[in-house]
Amino acid sequence: MTVLVLAHVNGARLLPGTAHLVGAARAFDQPVHVLVAGEGAREAAERAARLDGVERVLLADDTRLAQQLAEPMAVLLHSLGAGHDVFVGGMASMAHREILPRLAGLLDVMGLSDVLAIEDASTFRRPAYAGNVITTVRLTDDGPRVLLLRENAFERAGEERSQPAPVEELAVPDDLPAPVKVLAEERHDDTGPDLESARIVLGMGRGVSGEESREMLLELAERLNAAVAATRMVVDDGLAPSEWQVGQTGKRIAPALYMAFGISGAHQHLAGIRDAELIVAVNTDDQAPIFRAADFGLVMDAAEALRLLRERSQTK
Repeated sequence: MTVLVLAHVNGARLLPGTAHLVGAARAFDQPVHVLVAGEGAREAAERAARLDGVERVLLADDTRLAQQLAEPMAVLLHSLGAGHDVFVGGMASMAHREILPRLAGLLDVMGLSDVLAIEDASTFRRPAYAGNVITTVRLTDDGPRVLLLRENAFERAGEERSQPAPVEELAVPDDLPAPVKVLAEERHDDTGPDLESARIVLGMGRGVSGEESREMLLELAERLNAAVAATRMVVDDGLAPSEWQVGQTGKRIAPALYMAFGISGAHQHLAGIRDAELIVAVNTDDQAPIFRAADFGLVMDAAEALRLLRERSQTK
């Protein structure tokens, strides 16, 4: 059995979630390979080669993989199927959520998402009912395993081993499908910490949807070296990129501190933050559901709280 981990990459950057996926893959006690796919991704591949437990890194560097579209990526993974028994991706990546189910269809096997623990090659633990129940499931077929893991549920692999694994450049198939052509990309500023690995996360709800309050929240995040999360409504309103969405249909996060500004606490959003170690909520409504999940709560206008925090941080 060989495990193939699909790396989290952003251009030449290897994102921290990859170390969690490799750490999880080692639970199979089998050789671990990492696929780094994209355009200009050699630097990311060399970084992946330094993760503890990685036996080999496969580099697929091709312009057709630059946007990590599901169709070509799934075909590429399928072409590697003969040499791998387990395929692992992460729930934190919207691309992985599209790629791995498509791969499961090509392999004609059942995929499993939101995996929290690996008990053996066929038995896994995953949440149900928005995390209110943790189920143990067993895959009974004999085919390859296609798994989407919740990265923060697993320990990170070490990232600085002295002897890196070999990097093998793949010959990308000529017949990769190209169903769409990307005419332009609009990217948000991603120089801050990654949402899935940040120790501090500031949550943005409709209570801070005004331009001034959003700017204060982003400024505070920069001062604290924090990541920014958003509710689904904020994302749907076009006030934050989809990569920031946290909740049942977004990312699940587990920071040391989550500060929710102007977030009422819909069930969908709470499902994404239940693993946070400490939750602080700021809302004008003292009956908001977010307070039932919070360790500390402040009943006041979120924009005013941000203004006071900014003034306090500027005096230090």
